[in-house]
Amino acid sequence: MLHIFIAGDPNAQSARDLLNCIKTEWEEDLQVVSFDNFDASFLAQLSASESDERVSCIFVLCGGPLCADSRCLDIVKHTTVMLTPGLLEHIRFELNQQGIHNAWMINGFSGRTANDTFVVALPLNGPVCGLAARYVSGISSISNAQRHATGSTPEPRRSVKHTENQRLSVAPMGEGGVEQTDSHATPNWQTALAEYGATITPHVICHLPDPIQALPAVCDVLNQAGERACVTLPEGNTGLIFGFPDLRRANSKVILIATGKPAGQVVAVHRYPSKVGTAVQGTKGILQIRKSVDKISNIRYGRPTPNGGTLFAVDSDSMYVLNDDQVIRWDGHSEVNEGTTQQTLATLVLHWSRR
Repeated sequence: MLHIFIAGDPNAQSARDLLNCIKTEWEEDLQVVSFDNFDASFLAQLSASESDERVSCIFVLCGGPLCADSRCLDIVKHTTVMLTPGLLEHIRFELNQQGIHNAWMINGFSGRTANDTFVVALPLNGPVCGLAARYVSGISSISNAQRHATGSTPEPRRSVKHTENQRLSVAPMGEGGVEQTDSHATPNWQTALAEYGATITPHVICHLPDPIQALPAVCDVLNQAGERACVTLPEGNTGLIFGFPDLRRANSKVILIATGKPAGQVVAVHRYPSKVGTAVQGTKGILQIRKSVDKISNIRYGRPTPNGGTLFAVDSDSMYVLNDDQVIRWDGHSEVNEGTTQQTLATLVLHWSRR
């Protein structure tokens, strides 16, 4: 059975349309409960649903069309003992495939309780909720079949408390998915953010810079990020960080994106203390162009570039030089044409999301 907690009037046309999207994908029984605020009554009803053995999944629907309410996310995170990655990634990917390129902005949460009940927080968005129902229904059916075949019940998991500080500072996963508990380890990407003067600002919606938003290949990569967050930069503008697979592990690959010329500011913050990313023209930005490309090449490789140009990006062992609308990768020994700035940026974002 699916229990749906929906904010507002469930008889409103928008709510009916949303619920129809879920009913189309969910084959089992479902029950709808409306609520107006996160009071004691709501918490009691949510707790009762979690304890009901007939309930295999709980949807809590509130917020806007893209982001679930921050209070809703906090409550749901406290009720679960285990994250269930994959749901939001699936939703973002499917919507992006349909041509909805702001799908990367969709925010929510998916986890399991100690009773193995799915608890999902989602925005008030029919297509999003419909895709979530299809995804969870499939997993629930497989899980139920396995239980009937083995006659087993899930083993209760240890309780995990989520605090505002822990959410972005959980230690890396060890072998076999066992969470390491060294609370003193500081992820490189967090150290980098502090060094760059970037501050995470929770519960704030940020937008990709227009030049990045216009690149479907880059958006496809960003849609694969497990978590994202808004950051405020020293110059006062905002940016976004994308975590692969999330923003909780020390070994996560984290990419920062903000405005900047000529193609946006993209920084692989997990490569800190090395500065890896796109170069930015002007006086604002993490990787500012302060020297000519030949001076930079001389510093790195002891020789100038063969044909000059403008610095486009730097990686650990290569620099990317823009020359006649083409980006050339130069490693001090040979040149490789990487294509246009759009093609190169898509390649670099994919590369940095993986290593």
